[in-house]
Amino acid sequence: MLEPNKIRNILLDRDGTIIRDMNYLSDPQKVIFLQNAAYALNRLYSAGMNLFLVTNQSGIARGYFTHKDFWKVQEKFRSELAKYNVFFESEVYCPHDPNACCNCRKPATGLWEQLRRENNLTPEESLVIGDKLSDIIFGLNSGLQSTILVLTGKGTKEMQKLNFSLPEIESYFEIKNPLNSQVPHVIAKDLQSATDWILAEKLKH
Repeated sequence: MLEPNKIRNILLDRDGTIIRDMNYLSDPQKVIFLQNAAYALNRLYSAGMNLFLVTNQSGIARGYFTHKDFWKVQEKFRSELAKYNVFFESEVYCPHDPNACCNCRKPATGLWEQLRRENNLTPEESLVIGDKLSDIIFGLNSGLQSTILVLTGKGTKEMQKLNFSLPEIESYFEIKNPLNSQVPHVIAKDLQSATDWILAEKLKH
């Protein structure tokens, strides 16, 4: 049973969820936030949520950019969010190729285990938001309390992979008892709508 009033920790994918998916982003000048995404993060942060970035970055293993390039992008990411008074507790990433069979590439749970260990997190107080089914399965594999798929980035195409009839969504749609192990608990139009769901559910309790 979902208990969003207990949520304290928000794990977020980056590309396609918060910023535009630029296909192996390595240039800080190409960091472009999705509409209302920074404002949505401000709402979460102002509500006392702890924010954590969890991202796959196989472009490093593929040789498209380096670890240093990744952190330069993150510096730009952080500096832009600071203008909205938004600060992440931690940023973790997997640099490996999808065929590397590592334990840190989502949907594997290595990045969750790292965050849990370093920040004393509990799955009952945590949820994940992302635009890919790998984000959703990552959350389910990690035992997180809730998973939210946003329809920005690759979200709409990812939904087509599921045998699930989706009604037209103006903001968000809650799936209380998903039968398919890959179906998210909530489908949201974007990060702003995901935030609407989180904060509305908390106010009910």
